[in-house]
Order: sequence, then structure tokens, then C-alpha cells
Amino acid sequence: MATVKIQQKLGMDVFKKMNTQLKETGLHFVRSDGEDKPDRKITQENVICKVKQVFHLGKKMEAVLDGDLALTGYELRIQQFDNVFYLVRKGI
Repeated sequence: MATVKIQQKLGMDVFKKMNTQLKETGLHFVRSDGEDKPDRKITQENVICKVKQVFHLGKKMEAVLDGDLALTGYELRIQQFDNVFYLVRKGI
């Protein structure tokens, strides 16, 4: 397992919705397509791994991933596509 920091502040209402999704259907860690429009369709080949837990730490978050990954040189963001939350890896 890997633990990553996410330099993003989410409101508690959005965080609660994302956390509910995490518990009910899961949350996936995916690659960015470079555009990441709200209606983007995520395919299996975009999925890197599953997110096990997310902790709200005020101005940032911490996520525990299901897998050992080297994540230096990437920006991580929580984004919503088609009303589903994802942890998105964007290259810097």
C-alpha cells in the first residue's frame, strides 16, 4: 500500500459525498486524459488502482492506495466525472 498527499481542499459536504461513494462503490485512482472534462468516460485502461481510504486534513488530504506506486512528479486531484468521484493523476 502507498500513502499519498493531495494538495487540495474539499468542502466537508463534498468530502462526505466522496467518502460515501468510497464506502459504497469504491473510489478509483486514474490517469488524466489531459482534458478531464466533467462528462469524461473512464475506461478500465485508465484505472491505476483502488483507493482504500481518504483522510481530510484541512487544506489537504491523504489517501491510502491499494498498491505500491512511485508517484513523484505528479499532481493528484479529486475530480468528479459523470457524478462519480475519482483520484486523478496528472503529469507535471
